[in-house]
Amino acid sequence: MKPRSLSLCATATVLLCMGCFGASRADTVNARCDIYPKGSDTASKVVACTYSQRQGHVAIDRADGRRHELSPQGAAGNYIDENGQKAVRSKGLGDQGQIYRLAKESIFVYWDTAGLPSSMAVRPANTPPTVLPAAAPPLVPFDQTLTLQGISFHATSANGGSTNELRIVPSGLAIDNTPIVRSIEGQITRAEVADLNADGSPEL
Repeated sequence: MKPRSLSLCATATVLLCMGCFGASRADTVNARCDIYPKGSDTASKVVACTYSQRQGHVAIDRADGRRHELSPQGAAGNYIDENGQKAVRSKGLGDQGQIYRLAKESIFVYWDTAGLPSSMAVRPANTPPTVLPAAAPPLVPFDQTLTLQGISFHATSANGGSTNELRIVPSGLAIDNTPIVRSIEGQITRAEVADLNADGSPEL
């Protein structure tokens, strides 16, 4: 009998497939954008905006007429903007929003629009109706164990934002049951196990 192990190829398939479940869904939400010039700790303006994400691509439409289109590039949280300049998503707002640092300014995107001036419309002109409410609903942590042919996989993720840590703990493998931990884009909503190539070693 061939020893059972989780191959590197199978591992890559796990990460790619599971990461796409949450990232492939297009979300659009009303938000508040605080604009900080590069190197400044004081916001130059506060404007209404909409934030949308689809398959890792981010779009921010501001009420002052500016639109930012960010395409994922390389490691998680790294982007190229519409002008070919580098952009980075930074931590710091937790579940209150996200920070994007561009070449000449930083955009603090807050899900709560309460801080907008009362005279300012929440939704920029000529934008479609929102899919999500102004405050994003709480995300549900992922925790699932799947078993096939005597081999189990325990997959967990905090699902705490747009970038998460996926942890897979296999058991029952004859060679190596070392946990696998990877950073992924998106949230995990489902996992499946099957012996795709019929070699006696299931893939997740």
